[in-house]
Amino acid sequence: MRDAYRLLRFVVLLATCGSLTACSDDRMAEELSTDQGYVLSLSASKDASAQTTRALTLSGSTLNAIWDEADRVAVWPEDWSAVLGEMTPQTTGDAATRLKASLAKEVAKGDLLHLVFPRSTWDYTGQDGTLATIAAQYDYALADVTVADVYGTSVRASDALFTNQQAVVCFSLQDKNGSPLSASSLKVSAAGGKLVQSRHLDGSSPVYGDLTLTPASAASVLHAAIRNDQTTPDTYTLTATVGTDSYRCTQSGVSFANGRYYTVTVKMSAGKVYPIPMDDVTEAYIGSVIATDGKIYANVADASAAGTTAQAMVAYVGTASDCSHGLAVALANASDGLIYEDAVDEVAYWAAGHTVAGGTWRLPTVSDWMYMFQGCGGDAYTPTLTNEMAYSCGDIQTLLTAAGGTDMDTNLYWTSSEVTGTDLVWRYHFDKNQFWEGAKNRSWYVRFCLAF
Repeated sequence: MRDAYRLLRFVVLLATCGSLTACSDDRMAEELSTDQGYVLSLSASKDASAQTTRALTLSGSTLNAIWDEADRVAVWPEDWSAVLGEMTPQTTGDAATRLKASLAKEVAKGDLLHLVFPRSTWDYTGQDGTLATIAAQYDYALADVTVADVYGTSVRASDALFTNQQAVVCFSLQDKNGSPLSASSLKVSAAGGKLVQSRHLDGSSPVYGDLTLTPASAASVLHAAIRNDQTTPDTYTLTATVGTDSYRCTQSGVSFANGRYYTVTVKMSAGKVYPIPMDDVTEAYIGSVIATDGKIYANVADASAAGTTAQAMVAYVGTASDCSHGLAVALANASDGLIYEDAVDEVAYWAAGHTVAGGTWRLPTVSDWMYMFQGCGGDAYTPTLTNEMAYSCGDIQTLLTAAGGTDMDTNLYWTSSEVTGTDLVWRYHFDKNQFWEGAKNRSWYVRFCLAF
């Protein structure tokens, strides 16, 4: 790109029209046959009926869409069986151009052709909240044309009018007082369950789910390419991570029409909001409980009132200890006395009776205990470990009882970590706040943790 203006100016989005962005995707080329003969040419343009919402350089509140020399358009037959060719613009710098391609097989007058920009697999995950990235990776458009004439190997088709297949939404995040919120991530959820993560135009089913925007640095203004296959207005929930806090906003009756550009000011509520999916957990939720439904509640009583069962208390948030989002400690002991091998075997029985959607039970490793203690205000994780080493467990016991769980016994609890070069296993003594070595044939307490 010659400059920043050039980088932004090819994103899409008119009220009903699409924009075409620069893309050099090698996957499209891999779909093409090397046996090419027929040459297809046609005029391509964008709907000019909505000039007031013309989409992106970003020129004020409008977006400017023009053809770029790197743009590529795939040609598909009506049945989507295989790519027939790759079209390139013959002129650039304007909203209208002529497209030309060599086709891999013969076509006939009256055939319907699908034109796909820029590739047949569309993936809306991994967005960083910037217009530049939407322009380069998430700007998908379609046009259908009909073969008008075939003269020898020259093929003419009807004019192509490309329409965008997603909305672009500019979210301006604010707290209840109107002050900007700089978010390190923004999760977009739709209650109807038809928010597209990815789809392929071969007829396979789309993948639906939440979208998470992760900017390179915290930002209060984030752009999202959104496609929702639900045909009626939906309920959207936005969850922003701001430092260690979570902010949320839910709005019903919302529609983001494909091909439109929206600017939305979102006023979000601060602090902990219950219930939330475990995937949205932040450090602010340490001391809350995770229930069977995979959601986080304030305590055991609140989970019960919601018709589910609390199973564990959030004790650590992070990915350092072989977990996707964090660790939670069981609300009660699995046993007050098992030898090591039986403690390991007991996990399967415990998991069967204490299911948590999206979580995995295990006998805590030394690292698991350390990170849970650290999360609850105890000593910071250390890879160094010696027999009877002092290590504070912080407020984990106080938090457990406050959440409605059962306090730890003032004795030794198994870990699943064996002492290197020996037949001993590490244990943690809650009365002495120390890690101890111990023989496997001794009976000690068992409390499992949930990795989620």
